[in-house]
Amino acid sequence: MFKRPKSGIFGPSKEEEILKFWNENKIFEKSVESRKGAPLFRFLEGPPTANGLPHPGHIRTRTIKDVVLRYKTMLGYYVPRSAGWDTHGLPVELEVQAELGLKSKEEIERYGIERFGEACKANVFKYEREWRRMTERIGFWLDLEHAYITFKNEYIESIWWSLKNLYERGLLYKGFKVVPYCPKDGTPLSSHEVAQGYEETEDPSIYVKFRLLNGIHAGKKLVAWTTTPWTLPSNIALAVKPDAEYVSFKYQDDVLICAKQRVKVFGDVQILQSFSGSELIGSSYEPPFDYAKKVEGKKYVVVGYEGVSLEEGTGVVHMAPAFGEEDYEVCKANSLAFFQPVDSNGKFTSEVSEFKGLFVKDADPLIIRYLKERNLLVKSERYKHNYPFCWRCGSPLLYYAWPTWFVKTTARKEKIIELNSSIAWFPEHIREGRFGDFLREMVDWALSRNRYWGTPLPVWVCSNCGEIEVIGSVQELLQKSVKKPERLELHRPYVDEFVLRCNKCGGEMRREPVVIDVWYDSGAATFARYHYPFENREQFENNFPVDFITEGVDQTRGWFYSLHVLGSLLFDQMAFKSCLVIGLVLNEQGEKMSKSKKNYDDPWTLIEKYGADALRWQLLGTTPWDVVRFGERGVADAKRRFFGILENCVTFFLTYAELDGFDPALHTVEFEKTSTLDKWLLSKLQLLIKGVRQALDVYEFNAAVELIEKFVVDDLSQWYIRRSRRRFWKEEKDLDKWAAYTTLYHTLLELSKIIAPLAPFSAEVMYQELALKQKMPESVHLNSYPQYNPELVFEKELEEIEDVRNVVEVIRAARNEGGVKTRQPLLVAKVYCQDRVWKSVEKNYEVVVDEVNVKKVERLPNLSEYRVYDLIPNKAAIGKRFKVKSVVLIEKANQEKQRIAQEIAEKGYALVELDGEKERVTEEEFRVVLKPKEGFAHAERSGIHVFLDLRTTPELEEEGLVRDFVRRVQIGRKELNLEFDQKIKLRVWFEDERLSKAVLKHEEYVKSETLASEVAFDPSVVQQVEPVDLDGSKVWIKIEINPL
Repeated sequence: MFKRPKSGIFGPSKEEEILKFWNENKIFEKSVESRKGAPLFRFLEGPPTANGLPHPGHIRTRTIKDVVLRYKTMLGYYVPRSAGWDTHGLPVELEVQAELGLKSKEEIERYGIERFGEACKANVFKYEREWRRMTERIGFWLDLEHAYITFKNEYIESIWWSLKNLYERGLLYKGFKVVPYCPKDGTPLSSHEVAQGYEETEDPSIYVKFRLLNGIHAGKKLVAWTTTPWTLPSNIALAVKPDAEYVSFKYQDDVLICAKQRVKVFGDVQILQSFSGSELIGSSYEPPFDYAKKVEGKKYVVVGYEGVSLEEGTGVVHMAPAFGEEDYEVCKANSLAFFQPVDSNGKFTSEVSEFKGLFVKDADPLIIRYLKERNLLVKSERYKHNYPFCWRCGSPLLYYAWPTWFVKTTARKEKIIELNSSIAWFPEHIREGRFGDFLREMVDWALSRNRYWGTPLPVWVCSNCGEIEVIGSVQELLQKSVKKPERLELHRPYVDEFVLRCNKCGGEMRREPVVIDVWYDSGAATFARYHYPFENREQFENNFPVDFITEGVDQTRGWFYSLHVLGSLLFDQMAFKSCLVIGLVLNEQGEKMSKSKKNYDDPWTLIEKYGADALRWQLLGTTPWDVVRFGERGVADAKRRFFGILENCVTFFLTYAELDGFDPALHTVEFEKTSTLDKWLLSKLQLLIKGVRQALDVYEFNAAVELIEKFVVDDLSQWYIRRSRRRFWKEEKDLDKWAAYTTLYHTLLELSKIIAPLAPFSAEVMYQELALKQKMPESVHLNSYPQYNPELVFEKELEEIEDVRNVVEVIRAARNEGGVKTRQPLLVAKVYCQDRVWKSVEKNYEVVVDEVNVKKVERLPNLSEYRVYDLIPNKAAIGKRFKVKSVVLIEKANQEKQRIAQEIAEKGYALVELDGEKERVTEEEFRVVLKPKEGFAHAERSGIHVFLDLRTTPELEEEGLVRDFVRRVQIGRKELNLEFDQKIKLRVWFEDERLSKAVLKHEEYVKSETLASEVAFDPSVVQQVEPVDLDGSKVWIKIEINPL
């Protein structure tokens, strides 16, 4: 029936066997298909890019996904889950560029867009094998064979449909705006991409003089502040706040002007005049550089702008419309010139002669020197602030006026925000916090990218009249094309070869040579994975919106945003109903993991050493939205702390079940007929089921892990099995023995199902060892999740054993207070408690004295005899309140210490007579300390007080030594990896005759505790084994396996 395991039942090798069992028997497929027709649980896999290796962050995310999906499946839901691969965009392009040695867009185009695209397509699955291997090895059940892939024509066609939909509703447009731009990659970025790349950096902070040429303040110099000196050659205007107060002041040899509120940045200066900012508007000034003088349009003039900040800077803003969104809008509103002397690589053009060919950021120190030499620099500092860097290549972004296609998200801003309020966010604060803030700050989505490998923007423009045609399907493209490539491939350069005829003027229409933001690709997954609306319409409608998604916190302004926006814009619905936001994974020192620094433990090494379940357990042990520190120490601790003890419990059962021939079909005892201890464990099991389900329902995996660990370690191992050992050891196969087997078997079998979503390998091992093969499903994962059954909560027995354990714990706490180890027997523990608790102690008296190693446990009718109060005066508080009476008060308190302390403890105050008047004192003046009676240690918990007599006798000390000796033997048994029931023979010798006599006197106790058939006193063992220390003297212990 049951077989004692020949080796450990958990660990890497067993997990490999389980993987083989799952694959050969198609357990994953059966777990999904067997629930077909049941309520649907809709899940969308966030598509990773497989051109990079998976890291611990991916493992945490995939583990959490697996837990949720396994749990929902066991709850009875139909949970299909297909993988997805994100295959476009800069991540792929940059790696291919590096592999091919291409340093710029120009070199890519010389190499050939067709060849480059083919290299990108090959690259996207460079590490697919590693992703598959990792996914399978950690037990993440995911349909990898039917994955959606974003570079497929069908996926792209669905995206084209969505873009035409947006265009026809006025939500897709081309604009000339200042956008975040990566000069290294040569493309603009969207606001949600920018949000992912902010880093703290130091930039120049300079104050520059601009001499006014006309108006009532002619000759004075406005001072503007900037942290981007490289934009000064492009200066077109200065802006002031019209209704703010400005001042002129003497500074060295100049008369300068700035906002009155900001004059403090120049130190202690003499203010000459105060006036409104409106007086400055319309004045001309002399720019530090006059490169824009040949550009058409008005320039070098002071304009009014309400957006000028008075919180930093000078209240005078330098405007370069080509490099700032506000600058562009203000200059446009005032019909000013536009000047953009920087190329697409972020380098100055020939229009800026002094700095031609320099990358703009590299020009900063040269520009500052130029200003200083011409006495235009008031002062220069360094400014630490958050600045956006490219989230992919790490280059500093520039704000750059660029013709870009936008999705008009702001037109539906209110609806997008409204739909967010219906999403269940975990943690909840994300809704109005990180995600909600981003929605409220929403700008139109900069969609187009001047790159090569991505979903092409399906926009064709007439070269004659500028007419626009947006294509929404392959069929439409083929019907309207007058020129076609031989290959139907919806990527560049093939798609660029399609030429359309203009319906308006008959001219040729060519495609805008851009691709779209890769975040649109992944955000379209809800519908594009089904090739909607061209096919699978019903399947899409049944699966939208998605019930659950989860990814790392970095996706709040990435995938979560693009999913939500597209769901709102295209379907007027939220794209997902609930979202779990997962925290970062750091190394064990709390540092960000870095491949280059190699500052974290390789997950594969840990899996091979400890197993995937130990890795999963460690990652699940932290609140999912909090940061987790990952490394070998934590994984090893999870293995030891939980799986080692669980393995001992299962092995204990299997060992004795084989010896006694326990058969659940023949020997099961009705729960009602089991013992108080059995009913207690059955009740605790039901409470565990209830608690774990509640935790998993709200994705608090750490709470589930904590509950399961506490049950296995404290309740099952350290209490139930330890208190029941003799029931399994005894020879009689009576009702009591079968009740113990019934209870332990039921508990372990249910436990295998409880832990199945969290530790799928260990759960399967347990189940395969315990399940009745002909009567139960072939895998633990084909079972339903255990249901809480209140009828199996035996309140009376539960309360009784919990009372006993509480008393035991308080007595142990008193031992700790007294500094006496558990192995040392003591005379008496006096317990003050409620009547109900004491009745439980009386019914389980032998258990209590055995657990706490005391000769007697007595009840105290009251506490007065065994506790002594002490008062500690708070002299500062007393002095503040009673002043000159303080000394008298403290003296009086010392005289009536017990009364005052007891009254404060019981009533919260005491009355003390001072100068004939009764003054009330509280814990603000005197801290009350409860001290035990001399010779006793005290502990209290939940109204249970224990006073432990710390006095010992020679007889008690002798017993303590024997218990220490037994512990040493048990350590030896463990080192020899002996089975639970392995009989031994002890050969021993003692340096101290006192120890020898003690062991001889208690020989029967030693034999029963260590399963020794004989204890032989043999001096020859001194030559055969190393001694151990026992109470300061040497003991030689040799364990021989009993041949019987």
